[in-house]
Amino acid sequence: MIGDNNPVQYVETNSDRGFALFEQINGEKHYFKGLNRGELAGNSDHYSFAEHKVPCILFENEEGDAFKYYHTVFDTYETMKFDTYEPVFRLVRDFVERY
Repeated sequence: MIGDNNPVQYVETNSDRGFALFEQINGEKHYFKGLNRGELAGNSDHYSFAEHKVPCILFENEEGDAFKYYHTVFDTYETMKFDTYEPVFRLVRDFVERY
């Protein structure tokens, strides 16, 4: 869900504290132009954790060029975009170091 090229990262989380820290880190390091926090949706693995009050987060790059291929026969290595992979990795790494 993070293999794409949208400079704004979509985030779902049940942790205000966690999201605030992600925003702080991103503001300092400028990994993305912004983080777009969405409402928790029951269509992914993180949701069952959220239902049980376990802190969770979902990163998704739903408006990039490769998203149209997600869960289709064209969802292959060749259609992926890797622009956001490293910034997400660095954002999560910095988060883990500070949390």
